[in-house]
Amino acid sequence: MDENKNKTIANIKVGSVRAAIWKNQRQNENGNSIESVKVVLDRTYKDRSGNYSSIHSLVLNDIPKAIFALMKAYEYLLEGKEENEIPLRNQGRE
Repeated sequence: MDENKNKTIANIKVGSVRAAIWKNQRQNENGNSIESVKVVLDRTYKDRSGNYSSIHSLVLNDIPKAIFALMKAYEYLLEGKEENEIPLRNQGRE
């Protein structure tokens, strides 16, 4: 796979929840290049060995963080920003 086809254009972190915005390139049935944008939501945690991992399931307290991260991702896409990282961090408890 070509590395330039799919890439993360922004990461929005709220506590342990992240909304990653991806730009994808593909070809339609006519051979024309089509660009689409997708948002992937995940949550990071520390496993028993102390290593960080990510999963796509949320615990109860992650739901408001996910909603906020998705709202910011939507806002980012509507405004057409082209930054690599949005420094949005929740200063409260994880």
